[in-house]
Amino acid sequence: MIEKPEPYKWQTRLRSIISIVMGVVTALFPVAVAYGVDRNLSLTAMLALYVGSAVVLSFAWGLYFDRPEELQKRLPISSQEHRRRKKEFYDWLDSQGRR
Repeated sequence: MIEKPEPYKWQTRLRSIISIVMGVVTALFPVAVAYGVDRNLSLTAMLALYVGSAVVLSFAWGLYFDRPEELQKRLPISSQEHRRRKKEFYDWLDSQGRR
């Protein structure tokens, strides 16, 4: 099997920077939702929510940018591929026999 070469250092660094920026930007949405729900929310609570959201979303974006090949295998699949996997599963299930 042919192994994929490691990405260049600048590509890895760029992906890290992009995931952090995307995490910081998208962390504004949970804060906006919380502010819309309760306008009397304290500044400390909003700041804690923002920092927590930024950390979690940066990690999530990092996973997205670091493993695009794995995600392409899983998301989204065509209906033909779905039927093939379903048939394969049920064929395997039939081969197990009934107990």
